Amino acid sequence: MEIIQATDHELWRIEITENLKIINSEIDIIVNNIKAKIFEHESLGTWEPWDLEKEFNPDYYKEKGYLDVSENPKFRKIVDACNCLGQNYIAVQSAWFKSKKYPNHYLWFPKFYENEDWDNKIINDGEKIIQRCKKPEKYNNWYNSTINNPGRRIITFPRSIDNLGFRLYKFAGIFEIDMEKSSHKNGVILNLKEKKLKI
Repeated sequence: MEIIQATDHELWRIEITENLKIINSEIDIIVNNIKAKIFEHESLGTWEPWDLEKEFNPDYYKEKGYLDVSENPKFRKIVDACNCLGQNYIAVQSAWFKSKKYPNHYLWFPKFYENEDWDNKIINDGEKIIQRCKKPEKYNNWYNSTINNPGRRIITFPRSIDNLGFRLYKFAGIFEIDMEKSSHKNGVILNLKEKKLKI
């Protein structure tokens, strides 16, 4: 399902309960359909072969000049996403950075699943984030320091695991704190403000 959403492709199925000759015939039909689609895109000048290495390469996105949620950009390492946005790091061991390039912006690499430190969720089809610290001794300081920075924009790359088991950091957009809905009880609520970021 993730691949279908990311690539907006057509899905063709082969019925494998038929005999081998029919299965091979259906495969031939699909191969011919794929070739026809490639030819159509080549004729329109819109054909771009899939390049796995390019897909995760920060330079690819720098050349494009933007990140767009609708195109599902992702990186294998936090440092790659950071350097795509002008941080110029050699290595990183954090999930939160002040941007060197974008004033009043921060880069955030959250885990959107509960763990011993955090209970973070992304909901409403990626439009809203709920952030909660699970450490009682740190909660007050965390909440107050976070909520006392209104207006800052958070460039967000949630950590995820793809269908092959690889860790990835996907661009989810630029979020801002919702000062009205955030509370000590509810946690920090962030709303999606931008789906595209110019590099």
